[in-house]
Amino acid sequence: MASFLQRIEDIISAIDEKIERERKTEELKKAVEQWILVNNKLEDVAWASRFMLEVCRTSDLESLFEEVKEKYEDFKENLVELWGESPENLDIYEPSELIEGLKEILNVCQKMERKIQETLQMMKKEIKSKQELAESFSIIPDIKVDFRIFKEASNFLSKMGLNVSNIAYFVGRNSETCAEKIKQWKNLQKKISNESEKLDLRRVKGKALSNDTLNFLLQFIENNGEAEFEVLNGKIVNEIKKEFPELSKKLKVSLLW
Repeated sequence: MASFLQRIEDIISAIDEKIERERKTEELKKAVEQWILVNNKLEDVAWASRFMLEVCRTSDLESLFEEVKEKYEDFKENLVELWGESPENLDIYEPSELIEGLKEILNVCQKMERKIQETLQMMKKEIKSKQELAESFSIIPDIKVDFRIFKEASNFLSKMGLNVSNIAYFVGRNSETCAEKIKQWKNLQKKISNESEKLDLRRVKGKALSNDTLNFLLQFIENNGEAEFEVLNGKIVNEIKKEFPELSKKLKVSLLW
């Protein structure tokens, strides 16, 4: 009877061991898949961050990038504790510990990607806003703006793509290409800044306009070439003739009854 019971216990133990072995095998397969996913995402985040932190450094981007590095270092320390610096054999008693660490890294990488996407959208909107402003000022022929710069900047941002993988591909996943792309964007930013300065009506050719003339011109631009006759006076006319000779030739006064 005892031998029979022992045999039953041996069978149950073998079944339990098989189930546990299969469970761990399945979890290890998931861990490997997660590891590959995290490695790919980390590489893309690293290259995208390298570019973005150079061209549009913000506290949000910096703090999230530091969080990515912190999670990676924590995970690395845990692996060293489990296996040592140069393990010959990998022995994982509980694969779920590995999976949880990888999930934490992936989660913060995804947060970083969303912040990069938000920052890119902000940059695109800013370029579009400046281009629209420049186009509205084109009604004043004396203000010469190179609209191609805004188009070049928009095209540059469009080519970067929408996610960290696209950006990593855009910068070539190598230092030389990344440095060149950073240089290109900074040159575009400088040119856009120069063109935007031309739209500051408060300073024309180094001379300050009076408030009356400034208000007249802003109304003229906003109303697409129309302004109230009541706001016009001799001082405005003289300043426009002096500072905006091409515009003064085109201005006409219409009396509407």
